[in-house]
Amino acid sequence: MKVPQSSYRLQLHAGFGFEAAAAACAYLAELGISDVYVSPILRAVAGSMHGYDVIDHGRISDELGGEEGASLLFASVRKERLGLIVDFVPNHMGVSENNRFWEDVLEHGRASEFADYFDIDWRPPKETLTSKLLLPLLADQYGKSIESGALKLRFVGGAIRLEAAGRLLPLRPKTLARVLFHAADRCELHVPARSVSELRERAQEFDALQEPHFDDGEKAHERAGEVYRRAAEAAKWRLAALFDSDRELFEAVNDALTALSGTPGEPATFDFLDGLVRDQAYRLCAWRLALEATNYRRFFDVNELASIRVERPEVFDAVHEKLLSLFETGKITGVRLDHIDGLFDPIGYLQKLDERIARVCGASLGKTPSAYVVVEKILGPGEQLPELFRCSGTTGYEFARVLNGLFVEPKSELQLVHLYRSFTGDLRSFDEHALDAKRQVLRDLLASEVTMLSRGLENLAETDRRYRDFTLQSLHTAITEVMAAFPVYRSYIRPDGTHSDADEACINQAILSALRRNPTSDRSVYQFLREALLKCVEFAGDAGRDFALRFQQTTAPVLAKALEDTAFYRYAPLVSANEVGGDPRQLALDPSVLHEHNERRLIARPASMIASSTHDTKRGEDTRARITALSQMPSTWRRTLLALGRTAAVHRVTKDHEVTPSRVDEYLYYQALIGIFPFGAERVQPEALSERLQAYMVKACREAKLRTSWLNPDEEYERGVCAFVRDSLADAAFVSILRRLCAHLDRPAATIALAQLVLKMCSPGVPDTYQGSELWHQVLVDPDNRRPVDFADLKRRLARIKAATDRDKLLRELLAQFAGGDVKLFVLHELLALRASKPRLFRAAYTGLDAGDCAIAFARGGHNELVCVVPRFPFRIARGRQRWALGASWGDARVTGAKLNDRYRNIFTGAELVPDKALRLSEVFADFPVAVLLRD
Repeated sequence: MKVPQSSYRLQLHAGFGFEAAAAACAYLAELGISDVYVSPILRAVAGSMHGYDVIDHGRISDELGGEEGASLLFASVRKERLGLIVDFVPNHMGVSENNRFWEDVLEHGRASEFADYFDIDWRPPKETLTSKLLLPLLADQYGKSIESGALKLRFVGGAIRLEAAGRLLPLRPKTLARVLFHAADRCELHVPARSVSELRERAQEFDALQEPHFDDGEKAHERAGEVYRRAAEAAKWRLAALFDSDRELFEAVNDALTALSGTPGEPATFDFLDGLVRDQAYRLCAWRLALEATNYRRFFDVNELASIRVERPEVFDAVHEKLLSLFETGKITGVRLDHIDGLFDPIGYLQKLDERIARVCGASLGKTPSAYVVVEKILGPGEQLPELFRCSGTTGYEFARVLNGLFVEPKSELQLVHLYRSFTGDLRSFDEHALDAKRQVLRDLLASEVTMLSRGLENLAETDRRYRDFTLQSLHTAITEVMAAFPVYRSYIRPDGTHSDADEACINQAILSALRRNPTSDRSVYQFLREALLKCVEFAGDAGRDFALRFQQTTAPVLAKALEDTAFYRYAPLVSANEVGGDPRQLALDPSVLHEHNERRLIARPASMIASSTHDTKRGEDTRARITALSQMPSTWRRTLLALGRTAAVHRVTKDHEVTPSRVDEYLYYQALIGIFPFGAERVQPEALSERLQAYMVKACREAKLRTSWLNPDEEYERGVCAFVRDSLADAAFVSILRRLCAHLDRPAATIALAQLVLKMCSPGVPDTYQGSELWHQVLVDPDNRRPVDFADLKRRLARIKAATDRDKLLRELLAQFAGGDVKLFVLHELLALRASKPRLFRAAYTGLDAGDCAIAFARGGHNELVCVVPRFPFRIARGRQRWALGASWGDARVTGAKLNDRYRNIFTGAELVPDKALRLSEVFADFPVAVLLRD
């Protein structure tokens, strides 16, 4: 296994494909990166900006450059001696008309050879949906849609298809007979009899198709299905050939299809089309119905992403063939697995993947994984990655959470919460917001998933006389309340019913919490649910197993949608803590938490990825650093906030006793503005930020789901919020107040940003750099964080830094011109070079050191070969003045610890230090605000 020393994330899309990524490799090698880490490279929905809506796992994306373009990237990676980590989506697929698996299911329903590829309930409670796929595509109700002419029959690509909501849907082959017979009747007066006769013959072929019966046994059904599909394909081929050879007939049939599609304003003319649509393997409905009745499992609440059953051997093989071939040929060296918690059995999946990688690479299975595999897994505070996960670790959200909390001033935590409450009037705790958000998500966005689980639990109850009297409503309530109380994203009960102590503990905790919140509920219902989860196989065999594992698959999207996409936008005392994997209940963290995390990672998952910015984070790392710095100047922040609020009051709008924006949204806006206001931006026009902030605020308000939402946008409120942003940034008095605050904020925030970078680069694990974050990364949530990166400019900047011969002069210039971000690029390059030259050192022992309240320090290596020291509260040290926390301002503060008696060299400044059992911080930070000391 090739373990990366470091990685660099590139976001691929049509505007930045394989060729552009290949061109960036030389710069990344110069920077010191060991492995390029790219977003998904397989064929996705046309125009995808992220690649997670894969439609063909067996084909390289043509939009990114196809096989030829991918070869350029593979060759460039090999030339620069880099590794290549690819993002991979095993959980779901985009269900556009180019997904051949999904199209086949739409055409043949349960008779499709891919019917079991997707997680579809072919026997839902509603009898009219039996053997049908509910397809929530329509903008309005089905009846209104069809009578408005939104559904049409069209001849496209040699086949008759149904156009609906911009999609071209296949028709069930047997029903084509009805269309062709009616078309033949309409063509008799316009085309030769011979052509009409041949058209009727083709119609009879479709009418004679024998569709398989599902009660004949699995093998008989498979054989019948194969015969049926071959016959259907032959009939479609002959029909296409007929139309190709007879243009006059084709035109006549085309006209007939228009007539058969109905005429708006004449309801009776739609009867034929209605009957035809009702006879398909799918049932069309309004997109809103998906919230309550969808019978296929989705990725979260996204109708266009359908979950696949990768636990089935044939699906696993089809989905992973291309990925495994890339491993086998050495074109990739690692993989990042998206949304691991969405899988039926993550532990079993990782074991199987590891076995397959080992097989294609000719390796034997050992204690460590066969290849570098990291999983996108959000760990709650105190939660550990399951020991049975056969992977190198996570993508590092938990590290980012700890990193941010270190720089929040503990003494200010209560002040920040009090200020937020007094400004907004929001007196609720984060737990209260989170609980409401979970219940709302369960009630609205994921209601169909919960309904399916409730029906499944009801069926289990019917099998046992002790539980058969439980009503569907009581079971539904119990599932909802337990999911709302679930303390982590999911548990990991295995298909054989086995589970860990941690799994049992979290389920017990959720059950008890739900009971405490519902003291009048029947306790036996909750006890039954507990038994159905923890004794699933013993209690009800395969049905019990399916219920327990599907329950687990649902808790993860519930928590993700409720926390990350709802509560984090409703509760905003210090939004740098409202991050993926974050915990706004505890803003400030002690350095001991970092040391504990690092020590544990070094022992358990030393190759785990550690990140400070990703494509999924709500804010860039330096946006968070600026917001976090507010905690170190609470009085200044309070005065500024009140001044901003008073000045901006003229831009608010009050209607029907409601203010636009709401006070919470306004509070969130001020923090977002401070976060992305450029460092040292005396000459920057704030109006340039207006468009980005307007887009962000609309998204944030919709995510909060209080005054507007994605489901029910309140355009008037959103226009009011955008006007507030635009007008406030055009207000000279408002901007003047903002500039004064940022002048005080800039150097402490820059120091925090550099400190976070140093801690990431020196901690155990594989440090990841998100594209463009080698300079100040002041971005907001996507799509803001996916803006183009100027790699040519980065290359020029790096070349200037590397060409500098006078280190003292370079450092003075970097600090004097820190606003440009070159100082961050310098620090990153120096540390990447160090990691490349001493790889063993960064796998060596870790020792936390005592650096007092205002600094953080640790050592690497058994004899403290490397000592990392960074400021923690630079504003305190600089005493609020607009200067760097350097030299004498540190007074007599020291770093103490065993084995600090050798001579050290500061890798940034070149200065030598000779400690006497302690390091004086005035010497450590004599000329530069962060330090990494290497033993001479």
